[in-house]
Amino acid sequence: MPDNKNVLLGEKLKDFFSRQGLTQQAIADRLGVSQSAVSALLNGKPFGKKNATKWGDEFGIQPSWLLTGEGEMLKTDTPKPISLVENKEGVISIPSDVWEVIKNQSASLKAKDDQINTLISQSKSEREETVQALKNTISTLEKELAKKGEDAGYPSHVAIRADTE
Repeated sequence: MPDNKNVLLGEKLKDFFSRQGLTQQAIADRLGVSQSAVSALLNGKPFGKKNATKWGDEFGIQPSWLLTGEGEMLKTDTPKPISLVENKEGVISIPSDVWEVIKNQSASLKAKDDQINTLISQSKSEREETVQALKNTISTLEKELAKKGEDAGYPSHVAIRADTE
């Protein structure tokens, strides 16, 4: 019979996998085991060393945490896994925090693409004017940023500037 420690561990794992958009079947498929084996572990069956190592390798979870419930859940030397799950209709489920990053990066890339196209369409003198205007804007922003840093209590010798390359 599962003890409270293993039930709590299973609940934390369910939450972790839910945030990753992974169903028990998807977890089972990645591990090469049955859905019922995954269900048993997520519902409080104790992890053995072999399962703990396998889950740790596949999902970046500390095997020692799976065995004891103590310490950090995720390995610190591996990035947090991002799982994209395709359902039977071929729709891919992306966690909302990952989707926000993708949308922001997409908008940023489109803006940079528009700037490049504008520069390409300009004459050399127009490009030079645009570059100078951008340098002036960067300089102004760096000064504002430095002022905000000083107001926030950062020492004046700390250099704060935008990456312009």
